[in-house]
Amino acid sequence: MATGSGKTFTAITSIYRLLKHARVRRVLFLVDTRNLGEQAEQEFLAYTPSDDNRKFTELYTVTRLASSHLPTDAEVFIACCNPDNRHKRKETWHAEKNPTGRWRKFTHAELAARDKTSLDLFWLKDDSLADLDNLPEPADLAEEIIENIEAGLANFRTVAASLGKSVP
Repeated sequence: MATGSGKTFTAITSIYRLLKHARVRRVLFLVDTRNLGEQAEQEFLAYTPSDDNRKFTELYTVTRLASSHLPTDAEVFIACCNPDNRHKRKETWHAEKNPTGRWRKFTHAELAARDKTSLDLFWLKDDSLADLDNLPEPADLAEEIIENIEAGLANFRTVAASLGKSVP
């Protein structure tokens, strides 16, 4: 998508909804350059949800990661995942020494041996995740999604009107 088309805004809106309504506790926002990380952080700082007058960063903690340490008090982590340095990355997972390590390498044979060659990241279990059996009713979620989409459409109509375009 083109620069300035609203990708980050849309992502932040989705992250807000996940944190508020889906009981997600942590989000990793990956970028491929430091510059994009800085831009994303500025977008998080400026974002105000349509259903709350407070800034996103007044509601949730946003942290730019500089190491593999994850602060326990943050909900959103911005990290740079530069594909150019992947050969320098070190595996932290080990079946006996560190079974909860988050970085694991797989050989092609290991991936091919999995059922349906699934890339399910089963070892990344997060005990802090909400109980999926206690999610809101589907009808409530659908109603909230419709409200958010209608609010978004109203915002787009306002933008179109400010540009001199009449939209039904």
